[in-house]
Amino acid sequence: MFSFKNVGELLFVQGKSFENVSYGFSSRIGGISAPPWNTLNLAMKTDDSSSNIGENWSRYMAALNLEAVPVFFGKQTHGTKIRQITSTTKDRSHEFDCLKFYDNDRFICAGECDALWTDEPGIAVSVFTADCLPIIVVGSGSHPFVAAIHGGWRGLVSKIIHRTLSTIASTIPFSPEDVTLIVGPHIRNCCFEVSSDVAETLDQNCSGSIKPNKDYVGKYLADLGMMVGDDGADFGIPAGQIYICELCTCCNEEHFYSYRRTRTADRGSMSSVISIV
Repeated sequence: MFSFKNVGELLFVQGKSFENVSYGFSSRIGGISAPPWNTLNLAMKTDDSSSNIGENWSRYMAALNLEAVPVFFGKQTHGTKIRQITSTTKDRSHEFDCLKFYDNDRFICAGECDALWTDEPGIAVSVFTADCLPIIVVGSGSHPFVAAIHGGWRGLVSKIIHRTLSTIASTIPFSPEDVTLIVGPHIRNCCFEVSSDVAETLDQNCSGSIKPNKDYVGKYLADLGMMVGDDGADFGIPAGQIYICELCTCCNEEHFYSYRRTRTADRGSMSSVISIV
């Protein structure tokens, strides 16, 4: 179901399509940034030039047909803070000294959070990843909504998907059967090696998500996508409406940034964006 989409030289990933919703999972291809951020770096806090990042964002949003839409993002902390975004949400970038690039007419920092949601058309919500799981949520019932969730292992253990949907449900009544979860490219269990203590925590949270690494005694490989499936099912989302991309960010150096592969913050990041249109 997932496929690469080309708009000129720019490449992004999409899965299931929806009426009146535009979204995408960016790759690293189609921007103007020089190494080590080459080329479609969308991170807000690197040593890449702010003009490069701005141009990369302009190209990406144009590819999604969202060039006139403001983009909201959070300062991600691997936590479980969730923010509702509306047309009156204030920019909070002044609270953080780590944000290198933003134009607060187009890119608006919603403060610390790892999940953002909105039910208003013409607003995009986004998360940044470079191995963690970018999770897009589409609520297609009588009161549509969308969400973007940053899913690291700590957030998934803390049930950030369930928490986000419960938060939305406290404002908008909806049926879990009207919800679709789409997980974009992320580090897969071929590459996500963890220590025994982390493996124990993950296995307690989601039995079967851990297997021993045959090449290294005392190390384990974790399947975070399985945790998404469990959390979504626990909320009541039908299994057929949970889509998990099989592209591994760590394996695929040509197309994606990866913290685990580079072991440094001196690299770019992808962004996953979604908007009701």
